[in-house]
Order: sequence, then C-alpha cells, then structure tokens
Amino acid sequence: MSAPQDPQGQQPGYPYQGGHPEQGGYPAGTAPYEDPGRQVKLPGVLVVSVVLWVLTGLFLLFVGFGSVSAGGSAAAREQLSRAADMLAGYGLQVDPAMLERALVVSGIVLLTLGALLVILSLLMLMAQGWARVLLTIVGIIALLPLLTTLVGPLVVLVAIVLHFVPPVNRWFRFRAGTL
Repeated sequence: MSAPQDPQGQQPGYPYQGGHPEQGGYPAGTAPYEDPGRQVKLPGVLVVSVVLWVLTGLFLLFVGFGSVSAGGSAAAREQLSRAADMLAGYGLQVDPAMLERALVVSGIVLLTLGALLVILSLLMLMAQGWARVLLTIVGIIALLPLLTTLVGPLVVLVAIVLHFVPPVNRWFRFRAGTL
C-alpha cells in the first residue's frame, strides 16, 4: 500500500514535492534549482534593441557627416549668408561665418554621438553591463538632436526599455556569473 498523499501532493514526512530529493523532488514552495551548466540564450529583445541603437547611430553619423561636409562648401556659405540676411530682417545680427562654424561643430557632435551609439550597442551585445548603462546615458543625450525627427525619440525610448526587460537582465546576470 502506498503512503497517503496530502492535497498538495506531498508525502507525509517529506518536505519535497514528488517524493525524496533522490527522486528528483525539490523543497515545497520553491522552484527547481538552476542548472549551473545550462546556457542562457541571447534574448531576441536585446538583438532588437541593438539593431535600433545601430540604426540610430548610423543615422546620426550620416547627418553629422553631411553637416561637417556642408559646413565648408560654397553652396552652404550661400545658404548661410541668406539665413543671416533673413535673421537681420528680424533685427538679429548673425555672422554667416559663425553659422558655418556652428554647422561644423554640430556635425562633429552628431558624428561623436552616432559613433558612441554604435560602439556601445555592440559592446552591450558582448555582455558588457557598463556599456548598457552608458548607452542609456548617451541615448538620452542623443534624444536632443533627434527631437527634430518624427520617430527618433520613439526609437530611442523603445531601445532603452528593451535593454532593461527581465530576459535581458537575466542574460546579463548569467553572463556575469551571478545567476
């Protein structure tokens, strides 16, 4: 005759679900222990986040390169001179050379932000936890120039959220050896 079972499926005298620990049971009310040899797969949401970051970084690199290139062109000088004349009509005295320098400097800033987004996102993909935190900070800074676009801020916010969801957190903990 078998031992009587209680309503929770435990045998009397054994605090293990499924019988003895030797039979594959585990303490009542707890989850099975993690297998230390088990591999945690790269989460798909992390890959999506990295793709969004890389695309955003490439966009900033493209716009930054265009700004730096345009800053020294004759066509840009003509456009900037017209812009300075238009601003003078509103009572603002702006030097076209200053506008040209501002265009080049803003291009350099965009190039730097774009390069940082691409590099940090690839480092995050290689399980560098510090890169995830730094990428969040740089991404928030990159929101400022992206506010002029329609989907730029949305892409950055989605990318930030995706690289902090539970499967990604678990993957980073596993890669760090703390899971």
